[in-house]
Amino acid sequence: MTLFEIDPLTDSRWPGFLQQQAQASAFHSTGWLRALATTYGYSPVAFTTTPHGSPLADAIVFCEIQSWLTGHRFVSLPFADHCAPLVNSESELFALLSTLRIHPRVVGSRFFELRGGAKFTDFRPDFCSVSATYVHHKLSLEPRIDEIFEGFHPSCIRRAIRRAEREGLRVECGGSDSLVSEFFRLQLQTRRRHGLPPQPLEWFKNLASTMGENLQVRVAFQGDHAVAAILTLTDSHTMIYKYGASESRSHSLGGVPLLMWIAIQEAKAANLSEFDFGRSDLSDSSLIQFKERFGALRTPLSYHRLFLQEHLTAPVRVRAQNSPARGFFRRLPSPILAAFGRMLYRHMG
Repeated sequence: MTLFEIDPLTDSRWPGFLQQQAQASAFHSTGWLRALATTYGYSPVAFTTTPHGSPLADAIVFCEIQSWLTGHRFVSLPFADHCAPLVNSESELFALLSTLRIHPRVVGSRFFELRGGAKFTDFRPDFCSVSATYVHHKLSLEPRIDEIFEGFHPSCIRRAIRRAEREGLRVECGGSDSLVSEFFRLQLQTRRRHGLPPQPLEWFKNLASTMGENLQVRVAFQGDHAVAAILTLTDSHTMIYKYGASESRSHSLGGVPLLMWIAIQEAKAANLSEFDFGRSDLSDSSLIQFKERFGALRTPLSYHRLFLQEHLTAPVRVRAQNSPARGFFRRLPSPILAAFGRMLYRHMG
C-alpha cells in the first residue's frame, strides 16, 4: 500500500473530508490541531491512501511529539478524549497501519497511539496492545427536550438545576478573554483539589481563538462572582463537554448542573444529535455517576499503542493523578501550580 502524507492545517481537502465522515469530531478539526501546534509545538500530520489532487477517501491524523521526558512518538490525538481513525473498515485500518509501521516518517519513533473510536473498540492486530481503557458517555438528543430533562436524576440533577434558578445564578456564554480567564481561575482551583496542575492558560486562549464559534465557555455567576464554568466543543452533529470547573464552597448552588442543562438545551436547539460527556477513568466512580445521572449511556473506550521497535520499552507516561505528587500539587500556590502545568503538559500529549 502506498501512503501519502498531508498537512491537515494547510490541505484544502481536510475540512470537506471531515464533513463527510460520521466518525469525525471536533478533535479532528483544524482548530484543535492548530491550538495543539501553537501551544505545545506539536506537528500535525495525516496519512492517507489518497494521492495528492484527489478527494480524500481515508485518513489517520497524528501529532508528532518529541520530548526528552516521554519520548518521540505519534499520538492521535493529544488531549483528545477520542479520535477515531477515519477509515471504512477494520481491514482498511489494518492495511493502513501495517504500512505506516514501516513508513520513513515514523520509523525511529517509539510508538504511535490511537485514541479510541467506538467502531474499532475490538481492534486487535498482532502489532498493537491496549494502552488504556476508559468509559465514554453520550446522551442522545433525539427525544423532546422535556423528555431529556425528565431523564435526569430527580434530586441530584433536576433539584440542583431548580436550586440554581432560585438562587438567581447568571450565566454568560462565549469565547472572550474575560470568560476564558474566569474559567481558568476556576480550573486552577479544581485541578488543585484533584492534586493536578492545570493545562496552561495559553491552551484555552488558543483553543478559543482557533475553534471560533465551535467553542463556548459558559460561566455561572452569583452576582459578579464566578462560581462554576464549563467548556464545550461542537462539530456537525455533537456537542462535547470537554472541561469543567467550579468553586468548592459554591457546589450547593447547583452551578455545574445548570450549565450542563443550558448546554444540552442549546445543543438540542441547534439540531445536534448527541451530547458527548467525554471519557472517564474506570476508577473515577463519582465522575461516572455524575454523567449517568444526566441519563448519559456508557460505552467502552480503548486506546491502542502500536510499537515500532520491540527492543524499546514504552516511555514513561506522566500520570500524576495516581502518584504521591497529588499531595504536593495541592499545597502549591496558584502561580507555581500554573507554572508546573506550562512545563509538564507539552510532554504529556
